[in-house]
Amino acid sequence: MQTIEKVKQIDIKALIEKETGTCFNKTNQLEKCPFCGSGKGTNHSPAFSIKKKNNFFKCFSCGSGGSTIDFLISLNSGWNEHKAIKYLQEEYLGIKETFQPSQNVTSAFDKMLFAIKNNPKETATDYLKSRGISFIDDLPDNSYWYDSHADAIVFIDANNQLINRRMINPKKGKPKAKNNGTLNGSIYDKMYNPDYDVVFIQEGVVNALSMKGCSSIALFSTENKIKNPKILQKYIEGKIVVLAMDNDSAGNKCAEYYQDYILSNRFDIKSLRRLILPENKDANDLLQDKTIVDFLQNMNNYQLLWEDIINKPIPKFSIDELADIEEYNFYKKNGCYYANEFHKSKPVERKLSNFLMDSVYHLMDGTKERKRLIKFQRNTGEITVNEITSSELNLDKFKKVIRSISGRGLTFFGNTQNLDTILTYLYDNEKNAITVNQLGYQQESKTYCFADATITHDNKLLYPDKLGIVNHGKSAYYLPPFAYTNLDDKSYSGQRKFTYKAGNLNFKEWSELIYNAYGINGAIGISFIILALYRDFILELTGFFPFLFLFGDQGAGKSNFVNFFLHLFGEPNHGISLLNSTDKGFSRSLTQRNNALYYLKEYTNAIDKKTVDVFKTGYDGELYTMAQKSNDNKTTTFEISSACMVDGNELPTSEAALFARMIVLHFEDNKFSDESTHAYKTLIKEKEQGFCNITRELLKYRNVIETKFKTVFDSIFYELKPEITAVTEISDRQIKHIALLLTPVQLLKNSLELPFDYSTYKQSAIENTIKQNEMASTIKDVSIFWEAIAFKLSQPKSEIKVNTHYLKDPVNKNLFIKFPLLFPYYKEYVKKNGLNDLDANSLKSLLTSKGNTSFIQNTTQKSRDKAINKKPLGSCYRFKYEDIPESMGIIINDVELNL
Repeated sequence: MQTIEKVKQIDIKALIEKETGTCFNKTNQLEKCPFCGSGKGTNHSPAFSIKKKNNFFKCFSCGSGGSTIDFLISLNSGWNEHKAIKYLQEEYLGIKETFQPSQNVTSAFDKMLFAIKNNPKETATDYLKSRGISFIDDLPDNSYWYDSHADAIVFIDANNQLINRRMINPKKGKPKAKNNGTLNGSIYDKMYNPDYDVVFIQEGVVNALSMKGCSSIALFSTENKIKNPKILQKYIEGKIVVLAMDNDSAGNKCAEYYQDYILSNRFDIKSLRRLILPENKDANDLLQDKTIVDFLQNMNNYQLLWEDIINKPIPKFSIDELADIEEYNFYKKNGCYYANEFHKSKPVERKLSNFLMDSVYHLMDGTKERKRLIKFQRNTGEITVNEITSSELNLDKFKKVIRSISGRGLTFFGNTQNLDTILTYLYDNEKNAITVNQLGYQQESKTYCFADATITHDNKLLYPDKLGIVNHGKSAYYLPPFAYTNLDDKSYSGQRKFTYKAGNLNFKEWSELIYNAYGINGAIGISFIILALYRDFILELTGFFPFLFLFGDQGAGKSNFVNFFLHLFGEPNHGISLLNSTDKGFSRSLTQRNNALYYLKEYTNAIDKKTVDVFKTGYDGELYTMAQKSNDNKTTTFEISSACMVDGNELPTSEAALFARMIVLHFEDNKFSDESTHAYKTLIKEKEQGFCNITRELLKYRNVIETKFKTVFDSIFYELKPEITAVTEISDRQIKHIALLLTPVQLLKNSLELPFDYSTYKQSAIENTIKQNEMASTIKDVSIFWEAIAFKLSQPKSEIKVNTHYLKDPVNKNLFIKFPLLFPYYKEYVKKNGLNDLDANSLKSLLTSKGNTSFIQNTTQKSRDKAINKKPLGSCYRFKYEDIPESMGIIINDVELNL
């Protein structure tokens, strides 16, 4: 069988599910088409399905269809038949040799394209004329074709990967348009002119053809969501970009997508505008009405969405010199400031500078030494914007500062009065902007700020201009990390990771993957991250906010678990090491973002007491207090401002108060099911695109949280308390932790599509807390056992002997013990110290339980009591230990043994 036939017989259902991370329903339909997104309408009717009989896929909305090869070509922008076949044979057939297509092999798409391009075009020409496009001779060559078989005018994209048909005489009940090939990422560019300053982005090709004398590109469909920035970049960089989609629901959603897409990728454009078309009319309708020229020339029909304020020039001349002289005592001429002075009673023109300037924004940051964003324009045309402090605006300092501005420097020839007069004019016309020094939630404005985007209180996504300014209604906010004036400032490198990366998943899809991959740990993580986004309010309401502690051996999956949540806040950092940070150092790190997530890693019970104290006070919101540099005994209290996930290979049991402030998730290195593995791999793939869409989705519920959280939290707590204390001993604090985790689930279960039901989650959360208590108890009793052995070893002429009671393996750092021979020393120790003692079986069970991380399970032989045979001890138990540097001693469960 030929290679092509082999790869076409690969199960297309399994292929699509693996490549897209989606699942078919019982009737072999997908919830939404991977190419056009159909199935997400009001009736949610799916249009994408497969036919198992012939192993084909088909979408009845966008027209995509074909074999396994066609699917991969459609899914992956830029793939051809050769690349798809090579991928299929390597990934699905295990064949590594390179597929070499024979010269006579031509894809069905290429055959179709060849036939269409050889058809006469008269019928298509007549169709365009009927749509008012009479200037056929002015259209570029090959701007349209004709498909005689479908009786359709045909448009081909720039990369010959999409055939877009528009039916000339569509039949009733049949689609008016049909696509073959790859829609996503396809661009029609026959009407694009690289020499024009303005480029229009249109929905359909007919609209692009209708705008004679304009430079346009077309998307073919509102469902065409370009993902690769390079596709659009070459058309729009350096241009005034106009979104000219239809003024209807689909058109507005498409325009919103491309507004966000263009601004989030920070393309170097002059401005971004929206052409507000009349309702129920597109560009072709205006052409047929003979109103299109007047409509396009009327600037009231354009909405300014974003503008490159930096390179927008300052007018070189005063509109009225005499008026400016009379009112301001200076005027602008040839790109410089001038003033008139009197010499022998005659006015003499005096040049004050070789530049003009504009105070664009006054930055309000709550300090006395405020800054201004001032644009400088040299008379030779160079423009730059600089942050200038208030103290730098006196004459001497000002002259020094501007000498280094612009390539050839700037010079001010005037006196103090001249400068003050110009500055007063600038101050009267400048705007104020509030500086956002701490990213995340902004209490005063009710906005949530990333380094490069802002989510408003009504959940709109706004992007800053090149100066870092976000305008929202009458307010303006300054985001410094990516501002033009700070691009070379490395001090913002940490904040630049807190960027808005929208991603492809919504909350429902993401939460299902998290839950399928991690079970109850994932469910608690989802609840915890919702709480984190409203941490300021919840802390004020309850007076506490716990840490989420991830406990388990190295390699158990803790780091990736954290990363899947950190990606809700941009690009994750590597975490804050508790081993290599001072208490003040990592405390300061915890004050830099509001209502976000920090990752504290490498916890051990050996961390210093000051760091433990940071955890204890941080639970209540405060970190430390510092005296101010003043004579009035004032102090500044630094507060933890975001939620924390902490990981470690040891439970935080150095102090009972520390452990009580943690919610512990236990990660075990177990085998995963196919479902959890698939979910995990999908998360790994999707996280690179970001999960900030989910953050935005979750931020919609602040009003619900603020009005109903307390009532629901109190109700759950008082319901839980008698229910739990009737079966186990547990503190009020831990019951409150359970209630805290349950509250957002109960509160939002009708608003969010959660992957688990409340009652199941409630029971699992209770069981997790009980397990946390049992683990803590295990560690306490196990530590007492080792303390008893350590005490006995420290006695003169100790009865504990090597090769009788224990055996040490220094190569693998293993300690083998004869538990029955050591147990009497434990009984003697607890009796003498008045400690709680356990019987032999109970103690042995704790020593060899999974909760005791030092115990090494027996995997080499069958053993009911987990023992191992080791000569000369015989049946014994094995534990891992750490060496004490420059000593014969070892450490097990944080207890030192001198062997």
